[in-house]
Amino acid sequence: MPKPLSTMNRFSITPDWTLGNMRTSQAFYDDVEVPKEALGGEKNRGFYYILEALDHERVSMSAGLKREFQEIVDYIKENGIGKDPLVRQKIAELATDIKRVLRIYKTVVRINRARS
Repeated sequence: MPKPLSTMNRFSITPDWTLGNMRTSQAFYDDVEVPKEALGGEKNRGFYYILEALDHERVSMSAGLKREFQEIVDYIKENGIGKDPLVRQKIAELATDIKRVLRIYKTVVRINRARS
């Protein structure tokens, strides 16, 4: 009989909702024992591996954010609605918000890298 890759004393999943109103879940593993031959990296570094993977995910997400913003700007230009002062103001506010989010993201990445 093959040995299990891990044994757990406690596992739980908690449903959660994102700011974008999408359903996700939080998974909690407590008292997990993994045999040495089944480790996917250095012992007790799993959390840092996940942080690194999330950094890559966030990079692709920020690239998508920039692309979608550019699509909005292109649409406004193509349809001639960019002359409306209210539209221009809202686009400027959105551009500022995006820059702010990307700055925060870059700061978080630097902090995470400094910790690992």
